[in-house]
Amino acid sequence: VAIVTVINRDEGRPFEQVYAEPIALLDRIRLLVILWRSQLEQINDD
Repeated sequence: VAIVTVINRDEGRPFEQVYAEPIALLDRIRLLVILWRSQLEQINDD
């Protein structure tokens, strides 16, 4: 759907700010779900 270009993390805020470059036709999407792995899962995979 998109390529993430920037992630801004601020420990004082409940959410991260993510910027992404769309690669899909977003005017045709009705619902978007974003999934990511936790740090623990990433560490266990390495």
